[in-house]
Amino acid sequence: MATKGIGSALFPQVEQNVINDGIKALSLEVNIGNAGARTFYERQGFVPRRQFCMMTKTLVQSTVPLHVAS
Repeated sequence: MATKGIGSALFPQVEQNVINDGIKALSLEVNIGNAGARTFYERQGFVPRRQFCMMTKTLVQSTVPLHVAS
């Protein structure tokens, strides 16, 4: 089974599903050095947000001391 082009075929379906659910916009994160992915998403209508910095914080679950929570 050939998979080339499957993303281009699926994206309109995904977009229609989220539109039907009331979603107004999609955002995604792409490595700035991944020219192939960036080109693909731009062909799908995504626009790079200039002067925008995506930041991430990895969260680690911890217990809250009982005296703090009560």
